[in-house]
Amino acid sequence: MTSAKGLSSNNLYISKPKGSVRPEPVEGGKLQLLVSCPASFDSAQDERKPSSKCRNFFTVIPDPESSLPQRGFTLLEVLLALALLAIAGMSVLSLSGESVRNTPILEQRLLARLVADNQMTELYLQKQWPTLNWQHKDYELADKQWFTRFRSVKTADEDFRAIDVEVRAQQDENAPILASLRSYMGKQS
Repeated sequence: MTSAKGLSSNNLYISKPKGSVRPEPVEGGKLQLLVSCPASFDSAQDERKPSSKCRNFFTVIPDPESSLPQRGFTLLEVLLALALLAIAGMSVLSLSGESVRNTPILEQRLLARLVADNQMTELYLQKQWPTLNWQHKDYELADKQWFTRFRSVKTADEDFRAIDVEVRAQQDENAPILASLRSYMGKQS
C-alpha cells in the first residue's frame, strides 16, 4: 500500500495509508482523528478505497516529552523587560516633577520681564532721559505687586545714554532681581 501526504503541524508530517480510517502514531506527537469517512470496497480491483464524497481530517496533539522548540518568553526575560520599563518610567516621572516645580518660578520671571518692558516703554514715551540716580515705581500685574527701579548711565557719546531697569517682587533693595533690561536712548531735541 502507498502512503499519501497528509496535514503538517510544527514540522510533523502525517501519513495515512490509502483507505485507512485508523489514526497512526506520529513522531513527536499523537494523531487524533476528527472526522472519519467509511471506505468503500471495489470488488473489481479487490481493494478498499476512500469514498469520494468525504475526507478524513486529522490533527496533531504535540507530545509534552517531544523535543519541539518552546515559544514565548522566559520569566527572566519578562523581569528584565519590566525592570527596564520601571527605570525609564522613573526618569520620565522625575523630569515631569522638575517641570512642575519650576513652573511658578518661570511664571514669576515672565511677569517680571513684562513689567520691565512696560517700564522701558514708558521711559521711551517720555522722550527724556531719566536721572543718573535710581528712581522707583510700583506696578500691579496679574494681581501681584512689582517694584521697579530705573536710571540712566552716561556713555562715551554725550548724545546717548544707557537706560537700566530692574524688577523685584519685594521692595527691599537686597531682594533678588527677577528681571533687568538695558537699552540705549538718544538725546531728544
